[in-house]
Amino acid sequence: MQRERIEAMCKLQGYELVEVFVDDGVSGGIEFSTRPAGSRLLTRAYQGDIDVVIALRVDRLFRSLADMLAVTEHLTKHDVGMVLVDMGGQAVDTTSPAGKMLFQMQGAMAEFEKNRIRERIIENKRSRRANGKTYAVARFGYDNVDGAIVENSFEQAIIDDMLRWYREEGMGYAKIATQLRRAGVLTKQGGNWHGSSVRKIILRAKTERADAQAS
Repeated sequence: MQRERIEAMCKLQGYELVEVFVDDGVSGGIEFSTRPAGSRLLTRAYQGDIDVVIALRVDRLFRSLADMLAVTEHLTKHDVGMVLVDMGGQAVDTTSPAGKMLFQMQGAMAEFEKNRIRERIIENKRSRRANGKTYAVARFGYDNVDGAIVENSFEQAIIDDMLRWYREEGMGYAKIATQLRRAGVLTKQGGNWHGSSVRKIILRAKTERADAQAS
């Protein structure tokens, strides 16, 4: 959908689309020049291969006002303009005072929105922790019930067995994993046990139970 809208804007404005720069799976919070596609775009601007950069909105490119200003300065230095589709295809002339102010306002709003979302998430997490709730996926030995972490009695019994095999019978992590696989016991994610996953469970259980005894 985004590409189609950009292609439509190119046809409307009479631009030749020379390349589409996409950073799949890369957060907009990462500095523009360090993204693979971002770095390539800046290189092509430096080489004089492009005249205009078309984007849907400022926040599709940047989430940091400082990063936006640095990239804009680079593009302006090489006579590359900006067109924002969600501003009706209005070309933002970053070389003019009015255009630069408009672009900076767009960037400032994007950064403000990012910080506001982050603040809401942090506050929500604090509230849930204060009420004994969590968003986290429960690890082996526990369940997440309506946001509260509660012990899973069956899995706790399995952990007891692991500790007993390890401490009393001298079994190693790999041998315990084999024992669990033979018994048909699965991990929290429904997979097979391995020495590394058994080690994590045993070390965590030893620490938790030592803390419980100390308190």
